[in-house]
Amino acid sequence: MAGIILFRIPETVWFVLFVTLVIYLPGRFVNLSLSLKPKSYLRPFLDFMTGIVMFTLTAYAFAWLRADFLTPAALIVTAVISVIRFPFGRIRLPPNFWYVFTFLIVCAVLFSLPLTLTGRIGDTFLQRGDDLVHLSYINEFRFAFPPQNPNLAGTRLLGYHFFYDFLVARISVVSHISPLSVYYQLMPLTVSFLWALGSYSLLKQWAGNNVTAVAGTLLIMFGGSFGYILGFLGHPAPDLSSVFGINQPASALLNVPFAFSVPLILSVIGILFEYYRTGNRNIPYLLIPVVGSSPMFKIYAAMIVFSAMGIFTLMELFRGNYRILLVDFGIALTAGLTYGLFSVSGSGLTYYPLWPVYRMLELNLPWYGFTEKMYTFTRLHVVRGIISVHAYGLLLFFVGNIGTRFIGIILISASHLVKKKLPSRISVTVITMGLASVGIPLFFIQTIKGFEMIQMTWYYPLFCSIPAAFGIGLLAGKKYPLKFRVITGSVLFFLTVPSAYENYARFIYPLLSIPRVSVNSPVMKAMTFLQTHGTYDDTVLEIPPKDFSRGQDVDNWYRNVSTMFIPALGNKRVYISDRDVDYPGLDVGTRLKILAQVLDLEFGYSGINRSDTVKETYGELRKAGIKYIYSPGPLASLKGLSQASEVFGEAGYYIYELR
Repeated sequence: MAGIILFRIPETVWFVLFVTLVIYLPGRFVNLSLSLKPKSYLRPFLDFMTGIVMFTLTAYAFAWLRADFLTPAALIVTAVISVIRFPFGRIRLPPNFWYVFTFLIVCAVLFSLPLTLTGRIGDTFLQRGDDLVHLSYINEFRFAFPPQNPNLAGTRLLGYHFFYDFLVARISVVSHISPLSVYYQLMPLTVSFLWALGSYSLLKQWAGNNVTAVAGTLLIMFGGSFGYILGFLGHPAPDLSSVFGINQPASALLNVPFAFSVPLILSVIGILFEYYRTGNRNIPYLLIPVVGSSPMFKIYAAMIVFSAMGIFTLMELFRGNYRILLVDFGIALTAGLTYGLFSVSGSGLTYYPLWPVYRMLELNLPWYGFTEKMYTFTRLHVVRGIISVHAYGLLLFFVGNIGTRFIGIILISASHLVKKKLPSRISVTVITMGLASVGIPLFFIQTIKGFEMIQMTWYYPLFCSIPAAFGIGLLAGKKYPLKFRVITGSVLFFLTVPSAYENYARFIYPLLSIPRVSVNSPVMKAMTFLQTHGTYDDTVLEIPPKDFSRGQDVDNWYRNVSTMFIPALGNKRVYISDRDVDYPGLDVGTRLKILAQVLDLEFGYSGINRSDTVKETYGELRKAGIKYIYSPGPLASLKGLSQASEVFGEAGYYIYELR
């Protein structure tokens, strides 16, 4: 990790200066203009989050106006006005600042490792998960807007929350920093630091003590499930990070839009907390850009914060604050002008009760015999058996997934019951968000890409970590006997360490041994060729390997094998590949048919390998806007065709240019 940072010191220094100038200072200006002045560490966190949202929305607006060059100018002017109108004055560091800062940095670095150890390091490259998908969208936003589907050139990019990729792309363009550096190292470190800063600052402000803040930060970033207990019971658990159906924070950065949406949610809680604390009725207006843009950052996070806005609106109307309706209108308008413009018809929710529990029992715990038990109990009308299976599944889902957070929740709940203390307004808001994060996906599934709805449950550990931190914070006081505090603290520690260790051993240790691709390898040289020749709008037709040369095999290649390697690293759209963003009404059949015709010509299955047919077929490719053909082997059908020429060929990677 140190080597990565040292290798990129100039980029890192420039990135910090860039973020300060065009993100932090404009965010500070907006917050201070609305009299949002939280204490201590919560202020810089909310300034950064407001700045990121405003940077994204400003770049988005100017992209529609085809005036991208105005984005940095507008933000720099705002930064200058911020310093003039709200001078910093004498900066006084909070008590124990350097201890807290070191703690936050260490947490951020450790949390970021699953992504910062990948990407391009020296002369090697490593990608995994959804990296190619996000890099493809980042390239699309670097060169084009409104966006096309980079894996289906010529079609609109719809039905996807792309603001994180748009943010990375605009940062890369405005700062002139490599998109690979921004995506793999600089933004993951930034997002990880925002996780740490947001968690610590919110809980420190809320609880008023360091124990709660530190415990909450550790639980939010490194907490795990009780999955490791299965090993002690002799049951196989292939993936402890999600064995009970919900991914733990350790894997957050493998889905970067989700990772960014957590600080976004924390900022919403922070804004509401400050409003409840001060009663300043200007503060809720800040929710308009933050909540309004949330669907485009992560639709599942938006469903959660919209639930919070619902309960917040009801409480405010009950108190006679009808101005909140203006805030709701602004949020709806912002969401409509962002997410609404790129939504697809047919998307929605379908009632499908308890599907995450059933899926968890059936796929992750095959030794339990869920299918057999339910079949037997249902067939024989054994009501008690049906109830016991559901109770077992719900217990694992709700308690098993939160691990030692459950102990903290028990402690704080018991304390409130003994004191007969009702939850505060901010507590009600957070509880609402937590219930939405698990309640909605527990009973509903998406009409498109249904099982991806499980991602909404990934926020459940976050909302359990907040009350758990308060429960652990009680141990710092003198209310409980010392022996009880020591024993409970020790139990918490020893029950948490195994899950945290296993999670990071799974996501970090393999990176030290996985073979990395050399940038001098033939495939990377082919990508470099595509980057440096032609323009981004020159579409590439990717030819599948010979094993997929028949019609039905081509469809299988498209749906299950093809990737977005070329759009991600070759900076070119492809004619058809990788069905990651597929939606109803999208015509892929015609494209697959044309691809099958090319393969038919090449391998001669129909016996039509004639020169006139070749010219006709490749003429159709040019009409479709295809400029390059990328093939795993030489294409004999192109020999002697004056309209095509081989422009790159090395060790199984060939590129042809069509004229």
